[in-house]
Amino acid sequence: MSVAGIVSITVVPLFFDATVVYGPVDTPASGEIASKIMRCLTIRALFTPPTILEEFMQEAGSLEQAATLDFALFAGGPLAPSCGDIIIQATEVYQFTGSTEIGIVPTLTPKPRENWNYFEWHPVYECKMESIDGETFELVIPRNDSLDWIRGKCFPDRLAPEWRTKDTYRRHPANREIWRFHGRTDDIIVLSNGEKFSPVSQEGIIQGHSLLSGALLTGQARAQAALLVELRKGVTLSHAEVIEQIWPTVEKANSLAPAHARIFRSKILVTSPETPFERVGKGTVKRKETLALYAAPFDALYDGVKNGGTTGDLPAVDNIDDLASIRRFLQAHFKEALQTDVTTEDTDFFDLGLDSVQTIELAGGIRAAFEPHVNGQTSMKSISPKTIYAHPTIDSLSVYLHSLAKPNGNSGIRENTAHSNVERRTQRMKHLVEKYAKDLPSKAVSLLDGDLQIGYGQAKERLTVILTGTTGTLGIWLLHTLLSDQKVSKVYCLDRSADARERNLKSFAERHFPVSSLYDGTKCEFLQASFGHPHFGLGSEQFTELSQKVDAVIHNAWAVNFNHSLESFDAVHIRGVRNFINFSLGSPRKPRIHFVSSISSVGNWPAVHGFNVPVPTQGLDRYSYDVAQVDLGYGESKHVSERILERASQSGVPVSILRVGQIAGPLAVDGGCWTKHEWLPSLVRTSKALGRIPAELGVVDWIPVDKLAETIKDLVFANAEKASLEVYNLVNPRVSSWSDLVPAVQTFYKDLHGSSSTMETIPLDKWVEALERIDLNNRDAVDEMPSIKILDFYKAIGESLSTSPISNIAAFDTDNLSRESDTMRNLRSIDRETVTIWLRQWDY
Repeated sequence: MSVAGIVSITVVPLFFDATVVYGPVDTPASGEIASKIMRCLTIRALFTPPTILEEFMQEAGSLEQAATLDFALFAGGPLAPSCGDIIIQATEVYQFTGSTEIGIVPTLTPKPRENWNYFEWHPVYECKMESIDGETFELVIPRNDSLDWIRGKCFPDRLAPEWRTKDTYRRHPANREIWRFHGRTDDIIVLSNGEKFSPVSQEGIIQGHSLLSGALLTGQARAQAALLVELRKGVTLSHAEVIEQIWPTVEKANSLAPAHARIFRSKILVTSPETPFERVGKGTVKRKETLALYAAPFDALYDGVKNGGTTGDLPAVDNIDDLASIRRFLQAHFKEALQTDVTTEDTDFFDLGLDSVQTIELAGGIRAAFEPHVNGQTSMKSISPKTIYAHPTIDSLSVYLHSLAKPNGNSGIRENTAHSNVERRTQRMKHLVEKYAKDLPSKAVSLLDGDLQIGYGQAKERLTVILTGTTGTLGIWLLHTLLSDQKVSKVYCLDRSADARERNLKSFAERHFPVSSLYDGTKCEFLQASFGHPHFGLGSEQFTELSQKVDAVIHNAWAVNFNHSLESFDAVHIRGVRNFINFSLGSPRKPRIHFVSSISSVGNWPAVHGFNVPVPTQGLDRYSYDVAQVDLGYGESKHVSERILERASQSGVPVSILRVGQIAGPLAVDGGCWTKHEWLPSLVRTSKALGRIPAELGVVDWIPVDKLAETIKDLVFANAEKASLEVYNLVNPRVSSWSDLVPAVQTFYKDLHGSSSTMETIPLDKWVEALERIDLNNRDAVDEMPSIKILDFYKAIGESLSTSPISNIAAFDTDNLSRESDTMRNLRSIDRETVTIWLRQWDY
């Protein structure tokens, strides 16, 4: 019997002088039985699991019956919000929580009545709410022997410092003392891209629909979430009819969920009457067991076998030889996803808000629409999310699909020679360079306009700086580094997000940085900016203030998305570069633009110039577009931006190009850690669990993030009085090899866990093969071996190593970097001591 059951037969009669009424012992509890009992007896209160209360409210006359109650009390799980909101129209609704280990957690009654689904912890119990991600908190009960009189005597492990309930909550938006149940830490679903979400809130909304008795979300190690719904007894609708009926409720749940947790029509399953949800005695759904019953149907759903047509009510592609027909289909398809018309055929889908989950769904819909027309002549597997990333407009995607759907379409595409592909790529990049550089003024005109009132060439003892992209790892360290320097008078933080300061406060606290400077408006000011808009979307007074005061711009904000095409970076990022050029041209202080680029902007250099020719510290105008990383829109966008800035430097804009390589974890022991979901921390955690580690990953020329931030600050001051174009390759001048670092990992875990901890070195391809054999449905394995989620990344490293010997890794000219930065001049190579610092920070 559960704690709630024990309370109902002991505490309630003894302490409240109440008579407890039970239903028939030979009939499962239900809302129908509760309603019948109330028609026979005068009942003053209902105490049920949430499922029974939800069923009760489906009975005829239930609202009138509820009005006769003093209150309705539930426990054991969340009540569907739609159900609770109805009951409070008639009576009070209360809830309580607890567990066998700690008993009932005492609470106060939140006011007003509309806050029925929130908890307010009684202060005497000393609950601790421990932050998980800043929004979600776990209820933790610290050990305190003096509270034995109120806490459960079976508090586990009397020597343990606390009891972690694994129950998570979120604060009320207006009342920070009350908390709404959010889910269980062990309910968290981790998608294949590493995104996480708790399904409980969505499930609660969906199962409140009158047709349903239950709802479960899944998606562990999958690309998307999926939904399993259980129909109430007596409902005889078809699968399609059920989805149509519940879809508005699903959309409501989607509107309150993170984007990556959205449910699509094509990812909904309905249970069969023969296989209902598995439940415990109190009616709570047994998640793991229920989802296991439907493992095969979900596999088919994700594979596109079941309900293969994902195009719903969209118009069919009537004629694949008709480009107009394909365009009409795509416009309807994308309108459904984006909830807006895509009438302009050259509008970038991603500028309209298309995200990665929608991209996956749309690719499946396109594949389903085209499959009936190809008669096996074309492999529809070639239509993937990557297709949409590569062709992000109606015009480009329709042309591609038109050529693909033709007989011998694949071979026709393959007939495009490497030369024509290179030419096409070059033309796309040239087009954007000309688009944003063609109307730049000549340097002579700039001088005649008198733009050098307080410009470069003049001594500046203290600098006022614009910093963009402060919420990313490098941005956080740059902000901390600048604020810590007395030679920086003020930092204006321009970020796209409205909550940048709050996010930085959290990040500063986690890294033990002083947060007081973030509150000092004279030293640091946060402004929400839209880089693609003139004046960055700022008011005229704010923009004028920046123009009159700023000496340097560190432009660090960029979408790190390796799926997006070059064109998807145009409207916000590349246009933003031109807007910063305009800002510098129009400012009397002629602020230098320090553009945080990437070595991927010259990632194809060895293929063009050979491994023996280092990447120079010169502008790109004298080199071909071929040097940009192939098939990487991110690198191409950085390459294009470098060329635009080089042209701007010829117009009198002082520019520094900072090509950043691999950013590693900090050397500062208490400065946070290399973000755990990134590729190397994931590799180490995975290797620890696997007992095997890759023997080789190539040359290590990484820069610790704290040293990188210091280096960039050095360069800002070194170039403060220069007018020339300066280009830097920000890679570690002192390289090491991964094979030299592996023993540090092996020794660390052997010392930590003893001889039982072994970590064999194996070739990278064998390590990848070992991970490919892991069952993705094994949640524990996926949690312990996160590299499973980014296997393609490691495969790419392996392919690079197989085609390029270790000695043939691109070399970079770093002479000017060491000459102008004390930090870089004194930086040591990544060695075993460095790796040990990171291992301690990760604490795996």
